[in-house]
Amino acid sequence: MLVLGAVDLGLAVWQFMQSGGTTFGLNYGALISAVLLLSGGLAVSEFLRWIGWLVLPGAVLALVTVFAQPLDLSLVQLRQAPANYLTSVVPTVLSLVALLWLLRELGSAPLMQARAIEGRKLRNIRVPQALGVLLALGGATVLVVALNGDRAQHALALASQHGGKQLHYHLRSINVIKSDGPTRVASVVTVWDDKSVGYLQVNWQE
Repeated sequence: MLVLGAVDLGLAVWQFMQSGGTTFGLNYGALISAVLLLSGGLAVSEFLRWIGWLVLPGAVLALVTVFAQPLDLSLVQLRQAPANYLTSVVPTVLSLVALLWLLRELGSAPLMQARAIEGRKLRNIRVPQALGVLLALGGATVLVVALNGDRAQHALALASQHGGKQLHYHLRSINVIKSDGPTRVASVVTVWDDKSVGYLQVNWQE
């Protein structure tokens, strides 16, 4: 876990340098888990196992969303800027692999026997599993509706009017801001062809 945390930190620093000092993203999960495992005992390991099963469906969903974009867009990104593309994918893959490894180790027979010797009651893992699946399904539903609803189609139509029909368009994100005044919609549309990839801000009021 410490090694994964170090790798994640290195990728975050590299992305920070590539973005000109404007973006710094670090996943603290691996580092925190490693510190807790080193400093805690069986109670901490059981707690991390419970949390791990809770977040596993969300981690799988995160990996799915990374590859949910059109295949030809991914191929162009990989061809034009392989380092940038890989640093956006590798941390998510590593996080899921590390989580699966951690769950396997925390559920191993020696740890289970040690908990039984100390007289610790084993937690029902079905509870975090069920909660995790429900949360992931809820998040997936919100994501699908947001990226495929009427506002999403409107954002793509506006982007097409701006860039022309010769380009391809994919909605990257959309944010609806409601206030006392008009509702504002802010979205980012990925624009690409066979040679390049760009991003277009598409905003409007309702």
